[in-house]
Amino acid sequence: MKLYFTPIFLKKLHKSRRSQPKLAAKIRQSLDDLTDNPNTNSLRLHKLSGKNGDVWSISLNRSLRLTFTYVPDGILLLNFGKHEEVY
Repeated sequence: MKLYFTPIFLKKLHKSRRSQPKLAAKIRQSLDDLTDNPNTNSLRLHKLSGKNGDVWSISLNRSLRLTFTYVPDGILLLNFGKHEEVY
C-alpha cells in the first residue's frame, strides 16, 4: 500500500524528527504496522464519525493520534498530534 502525505503532516513530521526522534521512530513503526496489518490491536484503528466520516485514526501512544484517509491506491496521511489537535 502506498503512503501519501499532506503538507501539514510533512511539516509536523520534519519538526518531530528534529525535536523528538523517538516519536518519529514510533510514527514509522506505526505506519509499517498500518500498511502490513491495519487490524493490529496496538494501533487501535477506528473510523471517525460526523463531519470526519471518511477519516480514520490510529493511536501512536496514550495521547497522540494519527489521522488518515484511504485513497484508491493507498493511504493519505492527514495529521498527527494530541487528540484535541487532530480531531
